[in-house]
Amino acid sequence: MAATADDYASPTLRQRKVCKAARMIVAAGGNGDYIDVVSLKEIEAAVAVGRTAAGDIRAQELLAGGYDPTTAYTPQNDG
Repeated sequence: MAATADDYASPTLRQRKVCKAARMIVAAGGNGDYIDVVSLKEIEAAVAVGRTAAGDIRAQELLAGGYDPTTAYTPQNDG
């Protein structure tokens, strides 16, 4: 469902990769405060990026900001 919602929202390739990493983290039992349940090596392989980029794609800010990987809902910043 979330991947379909991502398709509808037309995110950039980088945004898609961050969302995929966030879904991986939540599926492994993590959240915005606990992201180390998925290794950089796993993210690197899943989203086809190098280690430096994988570190940037950890998705902690996305999850901490309220992203729901089951629906791809991201709350909008009211500010």
